[in-house]
Amino acid sequence: MRLSNLIKKELIIREVNAKSRDGIIREVVQFLKKKELIGNEKEIINKLIERENQATTAVADGIAIPHCKSKNLEEPILALAVSKEGVDFNSTNKKPTHIFFFLITPEDQPTKHLQVLALIAHIAKKGSNLVKKIVEAKNEQDIIDIIKEEEFTRSEGK
Repeated sequence: MRLSNLIKKELIIREVNAKSRDGIIREVVQFLKKKELIGNEKEIINKLIERENQATTAVADGIAIPHCKSKNLEEPILALAVSKEGVDFNSTNKKPTHIFFFLITPEDQPTKHLQVLALIAHIAKKGSNLVKKIVEAKNEQDIIDIIKEEEFTRSEGK
């Protein structure tokens, strides 16, 4: 399983408008609702905010992985959102977060949830280099290609 195979072009937001942690969560969840991928928008927003209140999901220089589980899903949803300006997402290094991998999985698929989180964390180790490339990407396909390239580089041990 590869992260680049899970990310769909139509679930990439190249520039979010929100300027706050909760604002980005709301914007992305509303985007998913408009795509008819989720039912109860408020449930997902509340779960994501609750998760962030427990501990930040900002995992690397400029990358966060907001995630939750929902009983109202049949398949995992992975969305990627970009903020060129960056947002305070309570990262431990106090730097702005630019790339957000939103993962929402069915409650009855905890293994899948952990597998996808691991894939994202693996690629997030690239930190600021990956962030710079994604922020500068010209389109959604470029973002997917950048992630593919990083996966290949990581698997080759480079």
